[in-house]
Amino acid sequence: MHERINTTEVVSGNVLIHQVEDLAIFLEQPYTIVPTPRVRNLMGEMHTLANGIIEVSEPQSFYELVMSELKRRLITDSMYLSRYTKEEFLQLNEVIDTYGISWDDVEQFEGWLDENTGKVEALNDRLSKESREHRSSVPIGSFKVRYEAEKVLDNKITSLRNFLSNSLADQPGVIELLKDYRFVADFIYSRSYHDGESKIVGFSTSKILYMRDGQVCVDEAELIRIFGHEVLGHTRQQVVTEGAEELPYFLRTKTGYAIDASGESISQYFQDRIFDYLLADPEAADGLGFDKPFEQIYQDYQNTQLLRNYWRNLEHFGIVTLARSSESDSKNQIDTLLRYSVDKSWPVDFVFRHRGDWDRSTGRLVPRIVHELRYSANPVGRIMSGVAIDKIAVAEGLILRGFWTPRGLEQWVNFNLEDNHQIK
Repeated sequence: MHERINTTEVVSGNVLIHQVEDLAIFLEQPYTIVPTPRVRNLMGEMHTLANGIIEVSEPQSFYELVMSELKRRLITDSMYLSRYTKEEFLQLNEVIDTYGISWDDVEQFEGWLDENTGKVEALNDRLSKESREHRSSVPIGSFKVRYEAEKVLDNKITSLRNFLSNSLADQPGVIELLKDYRFVADFIYSRSYHDGESKIVGFSTSKILYMRDGQVCVDEAELIRIFGHEVLGHTRQQVVTEGAEELPYFLRTKTGYAIDASGESISQYFQDRIFDYLLADPEAADGLGFDKPFEQIYQDYQNTQLLRNYWRNLEHFGIVTLARSSESDSKNQIDTLLRYSVDKSWPVDFVFRHRGDWDRSTGRLVPRIVHELRYSANPVGRIMSGVAIDKIAVAEGLILRGFWTPRGLEQWVNFNLEDNHQIK
């Protein structure tokens, strides 16, 4: 176990990050107003401290690793605070830098689409010829149907909880999250979520439940995927990090946007990894008691994986295309997106769906849309692609330990995977 670093810079950094956290808590209260002078003073102190720290590209010690990450964290959190002091929206490059996302991750969208659009079209054509059953939305306005739907989903979630308890209890954070967190169906939010304060993992029914032939049904492949994302990813990172006493305070505290980008990369890894765990334990997979055999669920997951990645990359490429142009340039925007759109009506719909998302004073796409690019950060993909099979379990434990910027997460794991640095 590493000894915690308590240099003057780290102690001062902890204090500043704590102030960022306090500000966020204050702004959660009703009727509050951003205390602009306080924010500007805090940003100035963060810049002063960051300017006195040297960032090392390849840390050779835990000290160099922590100090380099402290500098990045101070810079990205200060950029995060700048949204409160600027009189105009952030530009595309400012949003990307605030998240600490590598520009290589942003620039890869078009390359991925160029390589995979043909595969997507072929898969979609094959799936379109297979028989399907009608689906409709669950009428949540009906208390009776909503109660039935919640019961159906709760039974499936309980089966996945039991899988964690019986098969993955030795993995970091699993026992703690099963003890501390409630898993609930959420009929309001359109996205599933993890909330560390309320100790709740919410499963959005809009992506998981549907009606067929008068019955409430569960998309079991989608439920497993979301369970991996929210529980094995976000929730475990929270639980494991809370117990990482060797890390300084700023690495155990969620502030700013850069931490979100890393967290999404971690959770996207585990949303796929959970299927590997189930494949490795056929008895447990069959023991879930789901409506479909696991082999069919896994096939459904594989069928949708390429399509899901396609839509994510196309949406992100669309956002970058808009952000690099102007509201009046819709013709060129549509022509650019048409090159990779299997559905030829999609580019027009996408461009005009966002026609109200432009800042009239600057001509920029509003940050609310650009923030979706946080899902493009891929530090975990780069980390795991270079990990030997016998080190995968160690690497998975490391990516859950601490709230790092994307660059810091890569340095942390690579540093510890070296034989002479490996964390115990």
